[in-house]
Amino acid sequence: MFQRVDKLAALGTSVITISGGEPLLHPELDEIISRIRKRGMIAGMITMDISLWLSALKRLDRAGLEWLKFRLITSADDVSKKA
Repeated sequence: MFQRVDKLAALGTSVITISGGEPLLHPELDEIISRIRKRGMIAGMITMDISLWLSALKRLDRAGLEWLKFRLITSADDVSKKA
């Protein structure tokens, strides 16, 4: 993952959004965010687990996360099939 971040920086990327699955479960998330910031890029994240997000907020802030979007699924629909 760190090599990918470095490659994106070399290509001139300005913003990286971490999403897919549940990024808060990645064991090196803080280090990845720090690497993104150290390479001069903006780090953002999309999550669906507010309970993990609340417990990780200060840690993610220290790592340099600049924005966070979370989605609440409150009822099942034809697309998500989740509740």
